[in-house]
Amino acid sequence: MDITNMAASVLPRLKNQSKEDKIPFQLVLQLFPPHSKKR
Repeated sequence: MDITNMAASVLPRLKNQSKEDKIPFQLVLQLFPPHSKKR
């Protein structure tokens, strides 16, 4: 999966999560763990 498709998939799920939890979307982004590249 390329990064564009991954972002297109993850962002709507995070937006939905913020609505469900009634917290600001920016807070969800801050709490979402970054993807670490391990090679």
